[in-house]
Amino acid sequence: PVVGPLRVFRLIRLVAFFRLGASARGFGLGASASEKVPGGAIWLLGPILVIVWVGSAYGFFELEHGINPRITTFGDALYFAFVTATTVGNGGVTAMTEAGKVLTGVVIFLGIGLLGFASAQLTAKLLPQRSEVADLKVTLARQEELLLEIKSQMGGLMAAPESVATISEY
Repeated sequence: PVVGPLRVFRLIRLVAFFRLGASARGFGLGASASEKVPGGAIWLLGPILVIVWVGSAYGFFELEHGINPRITTFGDALYFAFVTATTVGNGGVTAMTEAGKVLTGVVIFLGIGLLGFASAQLTAKLLPQRSEVADLKVTLARQEELLLEIKSQMGGLMAAPESVATISEY
């Protein structure tokens, strides 16, 4: 439908993107669960970010094309989806239809969550999680405790025969 509020039904085509996203999610969960695959959650995040970006761009193109003079090509819709999802929003392109405004809110909500999770995963990959020096200090402290315990036990063993000898002398 090209007329008025019935244009919203064109978004039903996005179901194909959700199916593709479910497939990518299934692959990503399997890959991130495997310790043999380097990257872990990157296998999950990459496809999902691309699917949300292209899917939202498709939604913007279907809802705003022909109505919004700033979205004339799919590339314009990709740009608008990227700027919206990253919450940059420089005001160059804005949604004009009510359905486009609702989709903008959903894309902002998803973008904040997905990009925040992606940046957290990237940070976890790039920065070490614990200090090697702190681990070494803990290991050395434990070894010192064990050495002192062994030394005290050895001292007790050395003193024991003398006390037995002195008891037998009586």
